[in-house]
Amino acid sequence: GDPGIALGLAAGRHGDRLGSVRRKAEFLGRVVRELGLDATVRLCRAEEAALEHRNAYAAIAARAVSELPALVELASPLLVKGGRLVCWKGDPSREELERGKRVAAKTGMRHVEAVSVNIPGVDARRTLVVYERTAAASVRLPRRAGLAPSTPLAKVPRSGPFAPSSGLACGAPLPQQAWLSVHWRSYG
Repeated sequence: GDPGIALGLAAGRHGDRLGSVRRKAEFLGRVVRELGLDATVRLCRAEEAALEHRNAYAAIAARAVSELPALVELASPLLVKGGRLVCWKGDPSREELERGKRVAAKTGMRHVEAVSVNIPGVDARRTLVVYERTAAASVRLPRRAGLAPSTPLAKVPRSGPFAPSSGLACGAPLPQQAWLSVHWRSYG
C-alpha cells in the first residue's frame, strides 16, 4: 500500500495523508488510529489541499497515483523550496520521464534522479523518481481540479508524419508538516 504508513512508522513525525476516495481515506484513518501514528488523513484532492496548505510540506511521497507530469504539477504548490517529491513508479517510459522534466521546469521543480530498485520477496522492479522544488512556478498553480491528469502541461507527443519534433529522500524538516503521503484517485 500506502507510503504514508511506512513513513509514519519510520520517521515518527507528524504527516498528512491525502485521499480523494472516501472509503480509502476512512480505512487509512482507522489504520492511523490503530497504529497510533501522528498523522492526519484528509479527504480532498491535491488541488484543494494546495489552496489551504501552500508551501507546507518538506516531502511528498506518491504511489500508484498518476503519470509523472500530473504528479509534479499537483505536488509543486504543496512543497516548500527545497522540498522533495518521491514518486514510486513501475517502469516509466523515457517519454514519461521527459514530460515530467518539462512540467518540472514550468512548475519550479527539477528532476533529481530516477533510481531503479528490486522489491525483496517479489519478482518486480520499481523506479523511485525524485524531484525538488527549487523556485516559484512560471504557471499559476493549482489549476482547476482534474486538469493535471486530463490536460497535462506537457502533452503526449503525436506520432506520424505530422508530429511535432520533441525537443525533448526527504527535504528539510518543518516544525509541523514534515511529510505528506498522497493517494489521489488514479487516472487512466
